[in-house]
Amino acid sequence: MITDRSTKKWNLQEYHRLGEAGLLQDGRYELLNGEIVEMSPVGIRHKDCVSRLVRLLGPRTAGIAQLESQQPLVVGGDEPVPDVFLLRPSPDFYEGRHFSAGDVLLLIEVAESTLKTDQEVKVPKYAQQGVPEVWVVDLGGDRVWVYRHPQGGVYTQIQAYGRGDVIKLAGLEGLELEVDEILGKTWF
Repeated sequence: MITDRSTKKWNLQEYHRLGEAGLLQDGRYELLNGEIVEMSPVGIRHKDCVSRLVRLLGPRTAGIAQLESQQPLVVGGDEPVPDVFLLRPSPDFYEGRHFSAGDVLLLIEVAESTLKTDQEVKVPKYAQQGVPEVWVVDLGGDRVWVYRHPQGGVYTQIQAYGRGDVIKLAGLEGLELEVDEILGKTWF
């Protein structure tokens, strides 16, 4: 980890300069609440779920949203790296600029070992910046948490979906995913 937790809070410009200087070479860092945080290693279930989401959402959103996976997203003064997110279409595909919270239609975090951070740090940050819908795929709990309608920096609608349920994306009419599709096979 590249942070002095006792005193130094990094801003976005400093964080980018560290990256440009090659000090964050492996790209496995996020800037959260002014701290440079090393991301957890990607487990097999996490990798499988992210791949599944990309394969499921790609064809269903073609032409109506831009699909991104594991790319940095500017959220206020921070830069998390969400697992999957859908952006409003842009004719230039956001070339030459960072993705920002205002561009997002849906953001998905996959939690194999990061549920607490995703729910207690990232989700509130996304709400404060007005991301309209966030899903946290809780692999350990075998469910998907859906956060909608940010108001006053918090999500006003939170619902957990389990196996057998269908989640309809509020921002894209007709787009829905079965929880079983998202979670894949049962791990027992």
